[in-house]
Amino acid sequence: MGRYIQYIRSLTLVVVIIFLIASASWADEYDLRQAGQPWRIIANALNPLGVTLDYLVARPLHWFLHLKPVDKLTGHSQFTEKKEYIETMY
Repeated sequence: MGRYIQYIRSLTLVVVIIFLIASASWADEYDLRQAGQPWRIIANALNPLGVTLDYLVARPLHWFLHLKPVDKLTGHSQFTEKKEYIETMY
């Protein structure tokens, strides 16, 4: 029982020290002049357009190009089974 209490006290001391060290750090103040990375703002604005184009253009085009008569012209091959694909990876 004595070792258990000593273990709990030691663990409590370590946790208290970690919290004291962590609370001593401060984040930088928010500076409005440095806020907003321009490329990130542009990417966030254009993302819905990209998703829309994916669902309205790319996916239907992929579906059409893998149809039986068209796949011979485009060279599209059928997908392999997931199990076969995983076996070729390793």
